[in-house]
This record gives sequence, C-alpha cells and structure tokens, in this order.
Amino acid sequence: MCLLYNMNFIMKLSEPHFTNTKNNKKTVEIRIYDDKRKKLKINDIITFKNSENNKSFKRKIKNIKVFNSFEKAIKYAKLKNCLPGIKTYKEAIKLYHSFPNYKKLEKKFGVIAIFF
Repeated sequence: MCLLYNMNFIMKLSEPHFTNTKNNKKTVEIRIYDDKRKKLKINDIITFKNSENNKSFKRKIKNIKVFNSFEKAIKYAKLKNCLPGIKTYKEAIKLYHSFPNYKKLEKKFGVIAIFF
C-alpha cells in the first residue's frame, strides 16, 4: 500500500501581494521554477507569510503550470489573477525582472504558476 502525503510549504509575500492573496483578489502565485518549487504538487498547502509582520494564512494548491517565461505565465494566468492592480503585461514583467537575478533565473529554470 502506498500512502501519499500532502506537503506544507512556506512562501513569503510583501504587501500588497500578501493582502491581495489573503482576500482572494490574487489567485495565482508566479515564481521561478527552481528546485524548491519543483517539489510542489497539487493539493499541497502553502503557508503565506507576510514579509513585514510575520502574519500568515494557508492556501491549497489547485493546479500548477510551468512556463519558459514570465510573459507566458502571466498571459496564461491572466494579469488580474496574478498581479491585481498592475495595468499592463509589460509592467508586470518589469516587476518580476526587478527582483535580483530573476531575469537570469527565468532563462535557467523557467517559471511556475501556482493556482489556489
């Protein structure tokens, strides 16, 4: 008999992304598809922690998709679902590329869209 266990992962979010995710305005988290994210599976639990005050809440992963770029991930997930308040795809991609090494890591690992 094989038992499958759901894992619990921790991810930090800054504002306004923490509040938007908590209030279900943001229903997709997009990250670099590095070794940590490769462990994520449907039905796993993510505990999102506010990077400013350590408040937290949990979400269950409903779906996962992997892409070779932020642009493709954002267009698939729809801008309003992954970055509410951002007006254009260009602005969204610029935001992701503003994180240290994200442009290089995007090319190396690809990008994961996590739906909850």
